[in-house]
Amino acid sequence: MDCLGCGVILTYNPARKKAIKDWTNNICLSCYVYNLDEQSNFMNNTTVPELDPNAYLTERVNDQLKYYEKAATRAKREYTWMQSAVIVLGLIVPVAVNLPVKWGTEVDISLEIKIAVTLMSLTVAILNGLLNFGKQGDKWLSYRMTEELLKREKFMYLSAAGKYVDKQTAFAEFVTTVESIISAEHNKFRTLLEDAKRPTKDQPGQHGRP
Repeated sequence: MDCLGCGVILTYNPARKKAIKDWTNNICLSCYVYNLDEQSNFMNNTTVPELDPNAYLTERVNDQLKYYEKAATRAKREYTWMQSAVIVLGLIVPVAVNLPVKWGTEVDISLEIKIAVTLMSLTVAILNGLLNFGKQGDKWLSYRMTEELLKREKFMYLSAAGKYVDKQTAFAEFVTTVESIISAEHNKFRTLLEDAKRPTKDQPGQHGRP
């Protein structure tokens, strides 16, 4: 077998039970070392282009602001209508239970009332379960808080106020702060998911567990 780099015949040392040439890439040891040196020189001489502040504001900050605004609005809408339904149905159920089941001598609505009460109670239980699992209320507050924090940092940076007075370090400080805010929000979201999946003490078979 010839080396793909220089054409030298690749040899094998049976005594050491391993190739003295680089059989994996079909190149000899000299070419292999040369390639490593070339890669090292390339990395050392390559400069990473600087991040454009305007591009970062448009493609990163503004994009995240739009995302959190929509996410907060959606979570608020879901939390509002589900919580409102729980409250309304929770008030109707005891009233329905105490309604007279007979009207006159011929009308008996006891079965209808039982069905309605059962359905409303089931709906309340389902909505409470969805609220507890989805954490819409917590998400709403968290997304809105993250959005306001990003807005504050954006306006502080654009105004060159606070810690952004020094133009030499302002952009780097701004990027660090923005990414920290976004990372913190991701961590809070992960915590909410873990809390929702974690069984509670009130579940069957979970009594006595921490």
